[in-house]
Amino acid sequence: ISQKKTIIISGGTSSGKTTYLNACLQAIDPDTRLILLEDTRELTVSHKNCVSLLASKGDQGEAKVTMQDLLQCSLRLRPDRIIMGEIRGREILDFVGACSTGHDGSMTSIHANNPRMAFMRMTQMYKLNHVPSMSDQDILRELDAVIDIIVQVEKTPKGRQVQSIYYRYGPLAMQE
Repeated sequence: ISQKKTIIISGGTSSGKTTYLNACLQAIDPDTRLILLEDTRELTVSHKNCVSLLASKGDQGEAKVTMQDLLQCSLRLRPDRIIMGEIRGREILDFVGACSTGHDGSMTSIHANNPRMAFMRMTQMYKLNHVPSMSDQDILRELDAVIDIIVQVEKTPKGRQVQSIYYRYGPLAMQE
């Protein structure tokens, strides 16, 4: 975290992704400017220089504001790090773009069963929402260039635990 690695927390429903992400936030230098992006308020930080933005689905007459809208807006707020509660779709391209243009150390979570599946899900999100003509290999190369760490968390009979960690050390090898 102190080396500003881009981190994705991966796991299933109720596996502890948000809890782990909140713990990671506490390890960030308190003078760092954080921009938090969420669709449900779950992230808690004590940083004095933090802006929290909330997506809205447009219910009860409120304007619809997507995570993608928030990500694009956050770039104008001079973030040191962008923290997104969860990546689910269209915002993947903007998140990767932000991470590759000076916002190292950004973090988010994703629903996936292991780090390999996290990369596969992000590839699917890319193709479904942005660039269907881009090859899986090219998308994976782009993702691998900006994602340094994927922490896999799981709910087990012993409680919620870190099960595995992917640490980027070179081009992503998709072979087992």
